[in-house]
Amino acid sequence: TYSVTVTDGKTQCTNTGKYVVKVRNLPNVQIESDPAICTNDNITLTANAEYNSYEWAYINNNGDTTKYTIGNGSQTFETSVTDTTTYVLTAFDGYCTNTGSKTVAAKPLPVIAIKEPIVCYGKKVIISVDRSRSKADKYQWPDGTENNTSWTSSNTLTTETNYTFKASLDNCWSN
Repeated sequence: TYSVTVTDGKTQCTNTGKYVVKVRNLPNVQIESDPAICTNDNITLTANAEYNSYEWAYINNNGDTTKYTIGNGSQTFETSVTDTTTYVLTAFDGYCTNTGSKTVAAKPLPVIAIKEPIVCYGKKVIISVDRSRSKADKYQWPDGTENNTSWTSSNTLTTETNYTFKASLDNCWSN
């Protein structure tokens, strides 16, 4: 409570008034998000409560400390994550403004390296992983089987054939 006394210089009359100052708590701004994600995955960031206004921004954690504004007005924000990034939410509750932040780490995608297969006409092809150059912990071969070293075709080859397979690193699959 503050008291203010005013004195009239001519009449020397005084009057005192009291004013109660309400101190409001700052909004407890927090960002909720999906758990760890893979590089290039979409993620939805959500403010922990409803506020009057929102401003979303990010700061790359690659040494660039510039804050880039990326969205306004919504309690949620969806983005694609390509690197470890800190997201910042500035929220206004009608009286006070505060910020909250969350760092999201994008897990790396696998690196796939295959030893060049040599196939003779009428023989099956064997595709093997070059372990010295690959960064993956699991492979899914063209027939859907999974193992970590090699795959043998079920058919013999008589023409040039393309095979598609995927690799995974810490549950992040290649496309």
